Amino acid sequence: MARIQQIELKEKLITLLGFAKKSRQLICGYEGVRRGVSRNTIVFIVIDNELAEHTKEKIHHLARKQGIPVYSAKPQKNGVKLVDSTGYKVVGMSRGGLADGFMSTLKQES
Repeated sequence: MARIQQIELKEKLITLLGFAKKSRQLICGYEGVRRGVSRNTIVFIVIDNELAEHTKEKIHHLARKQGIPVYSAKPQKNGVKLVDSTGYKVVGMSRGGLADGFMSTLKQES
């Protein structure tokens, strides 16, 4: 698996994260993401760009074992960060339509 990939949090991605949080498909916080990875319920992980290096490495190590992609979210040009939109610096998305929509939006924008 590749290293942690940088993404920019655009409006559409933030909206999808908000919908996922409301529908309880967004797993938030380090401990929740760790449990989700061990239960194989997470499709991908998004971390805040300003997360501590040690925590980034722990998450990357967990995800690499399961083949889960990890994205590091750079803040938007207007300063909106992952923690501003979700309340957490580490989030994972459960399987489902919102995860598919997030991934397809990410591919379109890159």
